[in-house]
Amino acid sequence: MSEQERIRTLQNKVRKKGKYWAVAAMVDSSIGYYSPESSNNIIKDLMNGKVYGGSERCMSLYGSDGIAEIESDFKNFERKESYNAKATKDLEKHIKILLTNKRERSWAEQASGGLLYPTSGRP
Repeated sequence: MSEQERIRTLQNKVRKKGKYWAVAAMVDSSIGYYSPESSNNIIKDLMNGKVYGGSERCMSLYGSDGIAEIESDFKNFERKESYNAKATKDLEKHIKILLTNKRERSWAEQASGGLLYPTSGRP
């Protein structure tokens, strides 16, 4: 499958499942590496047909293949949905609250949204 076909497949999944689902998938799979805001930026770029692989996480785990990173995150989140749909829905709701709150969040608040997630007691 070509790079553009892979991007279109991911874009279709975001359209089907929703932006907040996609952001939640990246926050969940990165176990705190990505904040909700940074994940949201990655998804915005994806929807505009641009995928970068410049983060440490992407470089070390996916050989700078940003498409593979997103594919993996979506696959892992779908797998988690299959055995714990409540946890994935709860995270999606939490992400929506963080991203739709009109007040600007500081860097520290955004970082803690990602960093605290793995230890927040969620399965």
